[in-house]
Amino acid sequence: MTNETIISLFTALGITESTPSHALAQLAATDSKYLRDLKLNVLSTLQSKHLTPKEAYIIALSVAINQQCAP
Repeated sequence: MTNETIISLFTALGITESTPSHALAQLAATDSKYLRDLKLNVLSTLQSKHLTPKEAYIIALSVAINQQCAP
Protein backbone atom coordinates (compact mmCIF):
# COMPACT_ATOMS: atom_id res chain seq x y z
CA MET A 1 0.00 0.00 0.00
CA THR A 2 1.56 3.32 -1.03
CA ASN A 3 -1.11 5.95 -0.42
CA GLU A 4 0.11 8.15 2.44
CA THR A 5 -3.41 9.18 3.48
CA ILE A 6 -4.53 5.58 3.94
CA ILE A 7 -1.33 4.64 5.74
CA SER A 8 -1.61 7.55 8.17
CA LEU A 9 -5.33 6.88 8.74
CA PHE A 10 -4.67 3.20 9.49
CA THR A 11 -1.79 4.15 11.80
CA ALA A 12 -3.95 6.63 13.72
CA LEU A 13 -6.64 3.96 14.14
CA GLY A 14 -4.12 1.39 15.31
CA ILE A 15 -4.61 -0.83 12.27
CA THR A 16 -1.53 -2.66 11.09
CA GLU A 17 -0.84 -2.40 7.41
CA SER A 18 -3.43 -4.39 5.53
CA THR A 19 -5.17 -4.51 2.20
CA PRO A 20 -7.73 -1.69 1.92
CA SER A 21 -11.26 -2.38 0.76
CA HIS A 22 -12.07 -2.07 -2.93
CA ALA A 23 -13.81 1.30 -2.39
CA LEU A 24 -10.90 2.66 -0.36
CA ALA A 25 -8.42 1.51 -3.00
CA GLN A 26 -10.43 3.29 -5.71
CA LEU A 27 -10.45 6.52 -3.69
CA ALA A 28 -6.70 6.22 -3.20
CA ALA A 29 -6.14 5.62 -6.92
CA THR A 30 -7.88 8.87 -7.80
CA ASP A 31 -6.27 10.83 -4.92
CA SER A 32 -9.77 11.75 -3.84
CA LYS A 33 -10.44 14.83 -1.71
CA TYR A 34 -13.08 12.72 0.05
CA LEU A 35 -10.38 10.40 1.38
CA ARG A 36 -8.39 13.30 2.84
CA ASP A 37 -11.56 14.75 4.38
CA LEU A 38 -12.48 11.34 5.80
CA LYS A 39 -9.10 11.09 7.51
CA LEU A 40 -9.39 14.56 9.01
CA ASN A 41 -12.97 13.98 10.20
CA VAL A 42 -12.19 10.61 11.76
CA LEU A 43 -9.12 11.89 13.57
CA SER A 44 -10.94 15.01 14.75
CA THR A 45 -13.78 12.92 16.13
CA LEU A 46 -11.50 10.48 17.91
CA GLN A 47 -9.48 13.31 19.46
CA SER A 48 -12.45 15.51 20.37
CA LYS A 49 -12.48 17.06 23.82
CA HIS A 50 -16.29 16.93 23.73
CA LEU A 51 -16.51 13.14 23.43
CA THR A 52 -15.16 10.48 25.72
CA PRO A 53 -13.06 7.79 24.01
CA LYS A 54 -15.95 5.35 24.54
CA GLU A 55 -18.42 7.70 22.78
CA ALA A 56 -16.03 8.25 19.88
CA TYR A 57 -15.54 4.51 19.38
CA ILE A 58 -19.28 3.87 19.58
CA ILE A 59 -19.82 6.45 16.82
CA ALA A 60 -17.10 4.80 14.72
CA LEU A 61 -18.67 1.38 15.26
CA SER A 62 -22.10 2.71 14.32
CA VAL A 63 -20.74 4.16 11.08
CA ALA A 64 -19.02 0.87 10.22
CA ILE A 65 -22.17 -1.15 10.89
CA ASN A 66 -24.30 1.28 8.89
CA GLN A 67 -21.87 1.04 5.95
CA GLN A 68 -22.11 -2.75 5.94
CA CYS A 69 -25.91 -2.64 5.96
CA ALA A 70 -26.18 -0.22 3.04
CA PRO A 71 -27.99 -1.68 0.00
